[in-house]
Amino acid sequence: AEACEREPGLATLHTVLQVESFEPDHPAHDYFKRRSRILRRWMEQTLLAAQQAGEVRADLDCASKGREIVAFLEGAAVVWLVDPKVSLVGLYTDYLAAVEAAIGVR
Repeated sequence: AEACEREPGLATLHTVLQVESFEPDHPAHDYFKRRSRILRRWMEQTLLAAQQAGEVRADLDCASKGREIVAFLEGAAVVWLVDPKVSLVGLYTDYLAAVEAAIGVR
């Protein structure tokens, strides 16, 4: 989030290319599809590792929560790009603190 706030042009470029690549015949379509799957799988694996270490609730659906986190992070970036007065760092910090509180060991 800090890097995006320092270089908003790169965040804009990424978002525009990602949206343009929704069409299957777009040259970047496979790249963004693969990137999305990798991010979601990485988040799921990270949560699974934390679950196995006893750091998060045993009943957490790691795949579902991983998808939610990735969706939030990408959506928050769009909110920030539309209205740069909104702090992307703040959005991420608040959301991830809420996630941490919700999935922690009880």
